[in-house]
Amino acid sequence: MKTTRFLNGALRISTSMAATAMALLMAAQAQAQEQPQGQSEAAAESPRAMDEIVVTARKRAERLSEVPVSVSAVTGEGLANLGITKTSEAVQLVPAAKIVIQDLGTSAYLRGVGSGSFNPGFEQTVGLFVDGAYYSRAAWARAGQLDIERVEVLKGPQGVLFGKNTVAGAINITSKKPTDEFEAYVRAAYEFEASDQASIEGAISGPLNADHTLKARLAMRYSDESKGYIKNNAPGGPDGPINDQFLTRGTLTWEPSSDFDSTLSVTYVKSDTKGSSAEVFRCEPRAPAAGDPPSLNTALAVGASHEDCKANFRNSSINLDPASAAVVSAITGQQIDPVDNGDRFRGLALTNTANWHAGDLTLTSVTSHIRHNQRNYSEVDNTDVPFTTLRRYERFNTFMQELRLASPRENKLSWVAGAYFERSNLEFIEDDAAYIFPYPGFPAPAPGTVVPPSGTWYKRSDQNGRSIALFGEATFAFTPTLELSAGLRYTALLQKS
Repeated sequence: MKTTRFLNGALRISTSMAATAMALLMAAQAQAQEQPQGQSEAAAESPRAMDEIVVTARKRAERLSEVPVSVSAVTGEGLANLGITKTSEAVQLVPAAKIVIQDLGTSAYLRGVGSGSFNPGFEQTVGLFVDGAYYSRAAWARAGQLDIERVEVLKGPQGVLFGKNTVAGAINITSKKPTDEFEAYVRAAYEFEASDQASIEGAISGPLNADHTLKARLAMRYSDESKGYIKNNAPGGPDGPINDQFLTRGTLTWEPSSDFDSTLSVTYVKSDTKGSSAEVFRCEPRAPAAGDPPSLNTALAVGASHEDCKANFRNSSINLDPASAAVVSAITGQQIDPVDNGDRFRGLALTNTANWHAGDLTLTSVTSHIRHNQRNYSEVDNTDVPFTTLRRYERFNTFMQELRLASPRENKLSWVAGAYFERSNLEFIEDDAAYIFPYPGFPAPAPGTVVPPSGTWYKRSDQNGRSIALFGEATFAFTPTLELSAGLRYTALLQKS
């Protein structure tokens, strides 16, 4: 067992001070600089659209036009009008922001800065936050969203208020809350061009008692794709990627007095993706040298008869069910495991946010428990021959607690201070196999025998982590348009693997 300790004190302070302490920013200048980004197609429905968007980029509700932070926001109404239901698609509305979804991983980038998607031990340099809860694993970024109030994209380091893994920035998503009056909607859509996707989404919201102290909201969405944008040339091979997804969120708000309110939300995500989005190109036939295994550049030489080796939204990736794998094993004389290209994700998130108002001060508690299971299967060489296969399994759960005490934003000197605790566990398994005996340049097995895979790799990792942080930020308003902000954060991180 290996234990690593990180005590980031002075370094965190230095980084945070560089990011926020010397931020002498004019709010009007910030509006002039950032308004074209925030006022995207989805948000710019009227000249006053920017003034009407309220964001929580500084852990308090403020109008977007008054926030001296590089933040762009898109309203949920704007996303619905554009038919956008995925986090990756919503982020694309913001300049210099992108979420890359690949067969074996997901990664987010802001201003070109991000983490690779293939190392499961890496957490993202772009933090994902939903209703104040931190989603540290990139798998949640590829899941859909529903019943959204707004999406905020904060560019640049956000280490003071948002904490670790926000070196490049943060994506802050806020869902719709229960309403004082009854409301409901149903929205159905069909996308004809790319994926033939049919979807239906609905929500119902309103009070549960006469004095409106208890309110609830329930939202659901189901989507089904019948074809992918990558055409598969292999006989029987599925086009891809094809995604079927079900999401639901239940939200309960209790507000017994004007001094206290508590909101509990439970979100469940079920997502299944079939097929591959990868293409093989520039794979001109070339016989392997003696002793060298075939590679992607020798796809045609090893029998990939349906691969056209062009970047034209086509591949020849195969899918082998158990029966088909048994037939191939008998023909090749080598044990070929079933191949099911795609991704399976199941996620559950519980978040409770409570606010106590004592005089001019507000104490906020954010408690969350997030867990998911993910399985990735891939025929790595993406050709119509079973050459290499890879399976990844990830199980993750985390508990987080944050406490914040804040003064009124209208004060000449306003401040927010808090503490953060996180406990997490990650189990990861990777199982790879290579099959080389049936291909040219390699000795064939003895007649009538079935040999195991020519090469196998098995990796298992079990990581436990704990994180404790103290943070604070103060803002002094010299004038209504000139502010000075200073902040720092101390983090202690313990990881065992």
